[in-house]
Amino acid sequence: MSIRRRIFAVFAVVTVAAVLGLFNWLRSDLLPRYMEAQEDLLVDMAWLLAAQIEMDALRPGPDGPRIDPNRLAALFSRVQNRRFEARIYSLLKTRVDMRVYVTDAQGIVLFDSDGHRDLGRDNSQWRDVARTLEGAYGARSTRGDPLFPEGSTMYIGAPILVDSELLGVVSVGKTTRNVERFLDDAIRRMGWASLSILAATLLLALGLYRWVSRPLQQLHDYAEDLSAGRRVGPPALGDNEIGRVGEAMARLRRALDGKAYVEDYVQALTHELKSPTAAIAGAAELLGEDLAEADRRRFLANIRNEAARLQALIERMLELAAIENRDALDCPQVLDPAALLEEALDSLAPQLERRGIRLIRALPVGRI
Repeated sequence: MSIRRRIFAVFAVVTVAAVLGLFNWLRSDLLPRYMEAQEDLLVDMAWLLAAQIEMDALRPGPDGPRIDPNRLAALFSRVQNRRFEARIYSLLKTRVDMRVYVTDAQGIVLFDSDGHRDLGRDNSQWRDVARTLEGAYGARSTRGDPLFPEGSTMYIGAPILVDSELLGVVSVGKTTRNVERFLDDAIRRMGWASLSILAATLLLALGLYRWVSRPLQQLHDYAEDLSAGRRVGPPALGDNEIGRVGEAMARLRRALDGKAYVEDYVQALTHELKSPTAAIAGAAELLGEDLAEADRRRFLANIRNEAARLQALIERMLELAAIENRDALDCPQVLDPAALLEEALDSLAPQLERRGIRLIRALPVGRI
């Protein structure tokens, strides 16, 4: 697997893990936050009912004011008999789904809005009643309440006080099922939102991967072409780091091509210098022998010609070095290949004659 694909795979795995981790954390954190909101409302309701009982639901007794459950029964009977329709997002609410019970100072139930279900029961051991009687904050959550069989029921207690005397406790209970419904809807919407964000992030990452990967692939193909000896221009990679790497590779290729050209040029020049040098050496060796005057003059002429040829090669080498730095030739000329061949054969004449080789010229001048 290429490094680019590894980076994309790691990014995808990290993104998926991060989105799923955030989703699970939010899902586990939402329920406590919803419950906190419901508990806050129940606290307000419990203290409000406690104040209402202190004002309207007390009757005088031999030992002081006492809680009158009949007034509470009349109040909640009116509330429970009312029907209404309240559309709360996806929840249609048609009645008050709240339970209220009142105990005396010993925790004995004096009133229960659920058909007097727990009337006369000792609730002093329940946390909402027990802690309120102790002067602390009383709250509990209970499952299996007959009034609310689905989910849990949260109860909040508040003290009923008259002149700082604790007469009893009012406890307000409400099911958490509605909150759980809202939470299910929120989690469902949050799940779709998380999937949408995840898909958009991965698509963006894929686009970024292709945007970065394509120039890298072009750069790789360019390097393969260079290694195969194909003369191709650098691809258009843009004005960025990848583009600058491509330009550097192109400059490197030109430098390497120049080095190879110098090596080939030196080899060709060495080969060209061998021929006149050998011709001069051969003619000089023959001049040391007893030759006719005509042959002597001819070999001296060959020496002069080969020396001139050496001088011409050196001058051409200097001219070629100057030409390599030009973009175009100033004065192009047409060369006669037959004349060049005739000159080359004349330079080889001393060697051929010394070895007894006779060369027949069958190529007419001007026919090439």
